[in-house]
Formats: sequence, C-alpha cells, structure tokens
Amino acid sequence: MVKQFPIPSKLVIQGQTYIVSTATEHELGVTTWADVEHCTNQIRIIDKAAPSRHIELLLHESLHAMLTFLRLDNEEAIVEDLGRNLTAFLRDNPKFIKDALAVLSQ
Repeated sequence: MVKQFPIPSKLVIQGQTYIVSTATEHELGVTTWADVEHCTNQIRIIDKAAPSRHIELLLHESLHAMLTFLRLDNEEAIVEDLGRNLTAFLRDNPKFIKDALAVLSQ
C-alpha cells in the first residue's frame, strides 16, 4: 500500500509564506498539474496524484518561487530537472535527510 503524503498547508520560501492547496484538473487546466502565484503567495497542486508526484510538484513550484526573480530563459526546463532529481535524492537518501534535519533543527 502506498503511504499518503500529508500536503502542508503552507511553505516558507525565501522568508515568504506560501499557502498550499489542492485543486482539481478543471481548476488548474487540462495540461497543468500545479502552479504558483507569486503576487498572492499561493501554490496549487492537482488533487489526484500519487504521493511521490505531490512531493515532486511541491518541489517544482517551490523552485519556481525561489527562481522567480532570476529571469532565466529556460527556467521551466531547469525546474523540471531539479524537481525530478530532488525528489529522487530525497527518496534515495533517507538517512542523510534525517540526519540533516536533526542538525538543522537545533
């Protein structure tokens, strides 16, 4: 059985609090799985996705929020690759993540 991922209600990104919510495919649009609204600090992710996909989508939109002021020409390609690779990194390195969080939360 796949463990569910508790979607956070907010994320702090570069000192800004972003409200996180789920949305239906109809609300997001047929070709969009998630979006970030920088003016209102909101992140929406599609409600019908696997837990690992929810994590990837939250990382993806968080990266957009972090990179928004850099004005990169190929931001979407960079965010796609980083989101996918960060998700794999988190999955593949649980001891490192646990140990890092223990140190950083002191």
